[in-house]
Amino acid sequence: MAPILERYPSPRYDFGEPEREDTGGTAAIAGDTATLNASGTFATDVATEDTADIAYRYTFESEVEDVSRQRIANRASLVVHPAAIYVGLALQDHFVSTATGASVEVVAAGLDGVTVPNTAVALSLIKVQWNSVRGAQGDGFYEWETTRTEVPAGTWTVTTANGPVTQAVPVAEGGSYILRATATDSAGRSTRTETTFYGIGEGYTAWERFDHNRITLMPEKQTWAPGDRARVMIESPWESATALLTVEREGIRSHKRIALTSTQQTVEIAISEDDIPNVFVSVLLIRGRTSDDFGADGSDPGKPAFRLGYTEMKVEYSTKRLTVGVSADRAEYLPANSARVTVTVNNSATRPVASEVTLWAVDYGVLSLTNYQMPDVMKAVCQEKSLQVMTTDSRQRIVSRRVLTPKGADEGGGGGLENVRQDFRPLAFWFGSVITNAEGTATTEIELPEALPTYRILAVAGDTASRFGSGSAEIRVSKPVTMLGAFPRFLNLGDTATFGAVVSNTLAVGGDARVTIRSLDPTILEVTGQAAQTVALGAGASANVRFAAAARRVGLARIQMTVTLGDHTDAFEATLPVTTLTRLETSAAFGDTTDRSTQPFEVPAGLLPTTGGG
Repeated sequence: MAPILERYPSPRYDFGEPEREDTGGTAAIAGDTATLNASGTFATDVATEDTADIAYRYTFESEVEDVSRQRIANRASLVVHPAAIYVGLALQDHFVSTATGASVEVVAAGLDGVTVPNTAVALSLIKVQWNSVRGAQGDGFYEWETTRTEVPAGTWTVTTANGPVTQAVPVAEGGSYILRATATDSAGRSTRTETTFYGIGEGYTAWERFDHNRITLMPEKQTWAPGDRARVMIESPWESATALLTVEREGIRSHKRIALTSTQQTVEIAISEDDIPNVFVSVLLIRGRTSDDFGADGSDPGKPAFRLGYTEMKVEYSTKRLTVGVSADRAEYLPANSARVTVTVNNSATRPVASEVTLWAVDYGVLSLTNYQMPDVMKAVCQEKSLQVMTTDSRQRIVSRRVLTPKGADEGGGGGLENVRQDFRPLAFWFGSVITNAEGTATTEIELPEALPTYRILAVAGDTASRFGSGSAEIRVSKPVTMLGAFPRFLNLGDTATFGAVVSNTLAVGGDARVTIRSLDPTILEVTGQAAQTVALGAGASANVRFAAAARRVGLARIQMTVTLGDHTDAFEATLPVTTLTRLETSAAFGDTTDRSTQPFEVPAGLLPTTGGG
């Protein structure tokens, strides 16, 4: 579906069947137990639904047990499309006036997103009706029993073209409608798409009835932008009533009294930046007494009544986002070079903004290992708010026995060598506060570490208007000839190990590279073999060079390695802890004296002078 939605994006276009509360679920359709073959695989055939006109997702789950009775499991899923094409429907409006009718664009697209012309599409309009009957339960209680029916309201045939084809759809009366499109591909497989809308007009619409005092408020869409005038339809059980419309969140933001004249009346709410990220709309309907006739069982169908409905309006915060650009004066640097980093900040209208920026850079490899994601401060700040207004009405105790429930819901040193790389910090720099000027820019000088990675420079900006944004850029630190150490993480006393490095030549010519190793603490770590090697390095080639060493004493060993290729050199220094597995033993003696006492002791054999305490 991705290629189709790229060309015909949602929510403007609908493809397939919309999600409904009464559909979905999972069911097991096949299963098997078998022995894996010599290559560790097992194949099976599963029959899919060949008459389905909508897409199905099939999930395969497997569990494997080996000879040691250890188990491992995994799952995978795939979508089986009903046909080689999908029909797309795009309504011009989801609240349709009965005076003008609906207008829908029809298009057929293949799974690759390419339009498929000359496809016959059958359109059918279905009106959803609810038939409600109020049955007596005794003692003056009644309950509504409601059935849902679909009534045909018109059919049309549309032939698709290279672009969307517009079809007029008359809507005779108000209510809830389904527009259904069906078509077949060249192999005779069926595909179905449905979209829904509401007819708005005069007359009575029988909505679904409930045994409580709540009503449904239906927003035209779920997400709005500041500056929009949001439309909400009131599914009223009455054609005439007095309505109190309020906009709420931490408190009541606005209120308005309106006269209700239809069972599918719409109201408009102005959306502003203050409503980000969400706001609630409430409608309270009040109807006076309509009849003085009392039922034989003591019921009072004409008594005063009220209904209450809530809906949540989500407001997008694109106007609150800042665009942050990060750039460096070069793409590649030598170790310990200075880099000039520039940050630019603009608002949603691409105008420069004075802001405060947090700026830092991290080794890209470390970020990849941790799956690090840039912090979205805007999303964190604009958390959806809960409704903090409680609606209560004492009339519920007078006009109804029902209960109203509102909705709402230490670095190594020295060694005598120059240009020895020792600073391998993964965090290249961190500036907690960088202030951009009125032109929205700020420039800072930073000194890079001596490691040779790719760094990602990250920036998060915010301004006094509570707008936020982020951006990033990448720089590389490299040399023509480089070394990447390959050392053990630690050694135990008496261990022998190989110490090495991967030597790389990025030059356009090759040559012989001389590689050396040196222990700055030979009493702790001793190089036991040759301390220098010469390897042939071709242009753009790498070689792995290894040396032997042994742990002689407990402590922190420092090792230096160098490489020379022509006029180019590289060197680095690293540290390595040497520990011991010898068990620590403690002895104690005690007594008392009034003058002087001497306690002789004998130093045991094999004692390590660098281990233990006194």
